[in-house]
Formats: sequence, structure tokens, C-alpha cells
Amino acid sequence: MRLKNLDLLVAISIATLNVIWAFLPYHWLVPGILLTVPMIFIIPGYVLTELLFHKRSLGTSYRLICSVSLSLAIDITGGFALNILPSGLQRSSWAMLLAVVTTLFALLAVVLRSNSFVQVKTPFRFRIAFHEYVLFGLSGAVLVLAIWYAVLGVVQQPRPGFTQLWLLPAKEEQKSCALRLGVHNFELTSMNYRVVLSAQGDLMKTWSPVTLASQQEWNTTETFATASSTNVSVKLQLYRLDRPESIYREVNVTLHGCAPPGASSRSTNSASPA
Repeated sequence: MRLKNLDLLVAISIATLNVIWAFLPYHWLVPGILLTVPMIFIIPGYVLTELLFHKRSLGTSYRLICSVSLSLAIDITGGFALNILPSGLQRSSWAMLLAVVTTLFALLAVVLRSNSFVQVKTPFRFRIAFHEYVLFGLSGAVLVLAIWYAVLGVVQQPRPGFTQLWLLPAKEEQKSCALRLGVHNFELTSMNYRVVLSAQGDLMKTWSPVTLASQQEWNTTETFATASSTNVSVKLQLYRLDRPESIYREVNVTLHGCAPPGASSRSTNSASPA
């Protein structure tokens, strides 16, 4: 009786250590792996297996299969639940969820074990037949290949190109009414653009053509006059010359305490590879 629930006590202890580990300010790789891997793949499923089969003596291979499969099922179900909750999928929320599930199942298993009249005491022997070794090896190979294929698929997945357009306040001192605008070509090929700058609905300036190779950037700075109580609505539009009728990108900015264009204007252009 003294060692009857030792396995469940170890499971609760590992779950508690994971909770403590999750809330520590610093995390080391090796201790984290030693704590989290059993907690994710074995402990919750093992405790649930002991709860479901408390009156039966399972073989080592069947207990291992049930532990891993039920742990994965608990992880998947718990992930859906955490994704709905405000806490989200965080390290601490995962540790708390698995610890609560493990502790709850372990306590129920303790109660059922104490109320069970069938006491079957068999010495623990870790015996796995040859065909079971083969099945475990094939399962592990399939798991490794699946993870490897998923990682390669994400890395090598073709991504469509895009163009980045920005219109931001210049960081130069004493020029709060200056705007820095630019285009970065992340397309797969060289592109020709037309950049149109408008203020208060009136055309201010146009740059065309702006030819950029892939991964090349173009930028310029426009300065407005300073005013005491005037706001200027500035719009920057980007067109592709192969589609001149449609706006490809658009950015809007409102300048506070600036006058409409005409008071002063300065532009400096540059084109440099990223």
C-alpha cells in the first residue's frame, strides 16, 4: 500500500515542477526539455490510462501506447480550449492546464484504486516483443519524417511577392512637418512604379517611373511649412505601370500644425539595394 500510488505521486510532482518552471523568469534548455517532453507526451495519458484501467493489468507496450496516444489527445483538446480562453496558448497556461488535468486524473485514480477489491500484484517487467520493437521503430520513423516534411514544406513554400509602401514623419530635429516616404520592392522581379503624393485632395508631386529591382528600395523626404493651428491630410498612392488604372498601395497621414504645400518643399531621392 505504501508504494501503491508512487507512480501517480511522481506524475503530480512532475506536473507541479512544470508549473514552477513556467513561471520562472529564466529558462534553461536542457532542464526545460527534461520537464516538458514527458509532460506533453506521456504523463497526462499515463495517469488517464491508470484511471481507465485501474482494475486491469496492462502490458508495458499497451500502457505505453495508451499513454502516448491519450497524451496527444489531451494536448490537442487542451490547445483548442486554451485558444478560446483569454489566456491563450502561453507557456504558463499550458503548464497550468496539463498540471490540473494530471492532478485531477491522478486523484481520481487514487480513489478508484483504494476502492478496488481486485488487488493484482504482478512484478514490473519491461518486456517488449520483437514485432513490437519493429512497430515502435516504424512509428518513430513516420513521426520524424512527418515533422521533417512539415518543416521543409513551410520553409520551401512559394510565397507571392509584394511591395511595401510607407509614409512616416521624418525623425529630423525641428522638422515636425516633414514626411519620409518610400517604396521597397519585395516582388520576385524588377518593377516599374508611379508614386503620387497629394495634400488636402490636391496633387502635390508625382514620381514616374520609379524602377526598382527585386529587394531594392526608393525613398524621399517632403517638408511642409509649419503653422499654428492647421492640419494637413496627406495621401500617398502607388501605381504599377503595368496596371496604371488601379491603385496598388495607398497610405494616409494627417499632419498637425502644418500648412498646405507651397510654403516650402524639399525632396531627396535615393535608390539602394536592401
